[in-house]
Amino acid sequence: MGSEESAAVIIEINARFCRRCGECVEACPQSGDREKPVLRGGRGEAAEVANPENCIVCLSCAATCRARAIKVNGVKRPALAVSDLEASAKVKGLY
Repeated sequence: MGSEESAAVIIEINARFCRRCGECVEACPQSGDREKPVLRGGRGEAAEVANPENCIVCLSCAATCRARAIKVNGVKRPALAVSDLEASAKVKGLY
């Protein structure tokens, strides 16, 4: 039997579009106070990829990014359960 190699996770963050809000870092279950976070940065800092090998490809970061600055393995933004308009209305407290 041959050895299996796992595909590397590629996370791209476009610093030009990043709003430096830190929401992607907060949304990532593999970041935050972990020893080897996938993403790091926060309010006032551009997010950056620290340890992509720990990514579980949940796409939380890309789904959370309102600037659409994050791609995970070529997926720019996953389909949302609700429309962008409905989601923004909920955030603004209109529901």
